[in-house]
Amino acid sequence: MKILYAFDSFKNSLHSGELGNIAVKSSRGIDKKNIYRYVSIADGGEGSLDAIEPFINGEKIYLDTLDAEGLDIKSYYIIDKNTAYIEMANTSGIENLNKRRTPILKRNSYGTGIVIKNAIERGIKNIVLFVGGTATCDGGTGIIDAIYDRSRENSLRNVYKFPEELRYKDVKITIAVDVYNMLLGSMGASYVYAPQKGAKEKDVILLEQRMSKLRDQIFRKFGIDVNREGVGAGGGVIASLIPYFRTEIVSGFDFISSIVNLKKEISESDIIITGEGKVDNQSFMGKTVGNIVEITEGKGKLPVIICGYSEIEMKKYPIFTICRYKRAIFSKDEAINAFAETVILFVLWSKICRENC
Repeated sequence: MKILYAFDSFKNSLHSGELGNIAVKSSRGIDKKNIYRYVSIADGGEGSLDAIEPFINGEKIYLDTLDAEGLDIKSYYIIDKNTAYIEMANTSGIENLNKRRTPILKRNSYGTGIVIKNAIERGIKNIVLFVGGTATCDGGTGIIDAIYDRSRENSLRNVYKFPEELRYKDVKITIAVDVYNMLLGSMGASYVYAPQKGAKEKDVILLEQRMSKLRDQIFRKFGIDVNREGVGAGGGVIASLIPYFRTEIVSGFDFISSIVNLKKEISESDIIITGEGKVDNQSFMGKTVGNIVEITEGKGKLPVIICGYSEIEMKKYPIFTICRYKRAIFSKDEAINAFAETVILFVLWSKICRENC
């Protein structure tokens, strides 16, 4: 029997490849009869570059830049032929925030702009930007300021002034998103995702006001309405990119799964195990877990979920949780051990099921 592990990253803990490697080693340690494999996968958030790196013939470009709080950080992106693959979470991601966390109104995407500019200066005309897992909600103004050599503080002002010159219309940015929310409104970037990044209620109101002003400015200046599906991803980062680049919004999961041949891997496996740190309703709204469950069911197979904890009751699929309480705190070593133990529980459960079926 062939068993496939395909995990999304567990936020602030382990990435997809690490989880898959641990799962396979733990499984093989107690079950020699079956074949255990894993495939790294992501949906456009953290771990996206890790997932695709083994499948593209690319070069890692390392550089100094700034994180979302404006602190020095080392980051990288990958160039393959004339395409640069850039992950926002590597530079402007929530995992890079210091423990005290600068208020969200003082964070921006400037550091990611430095990375994009580096790629453009190397002659790159095609950029794939993975925008999930960000710590920002600035509508992408930080990126524009970095690319146009303006100060980082410019985008932190309440009234933003866009550059006049459109010098990058020959550059295409394919934006790989993990959600399809609108820019504004109750289901937009500010109200849905800013609280997950530490925004207080008053911050959310101010962020929504800023986003609304940005939308109005872009419409008046360029005649483009950026309050559209998908633009709410990545803290609304796409909004400011649309006027200055040729842009296309795609599903991060679909983009990455095609590169790693996920459907083929699933079709060749008997049991498929997926999961992420927290399983909730959003897990089934364009995210990795929901997509893998859908593909697996479509091929007539039963998906299994292993996660840190679940906020929803699972009756349809077997689910194994690492911790009973969502506020349980692990060091990385403790997380590895807890995850491995949970995988072993799954293997034992599957052996019992097979023996009694």
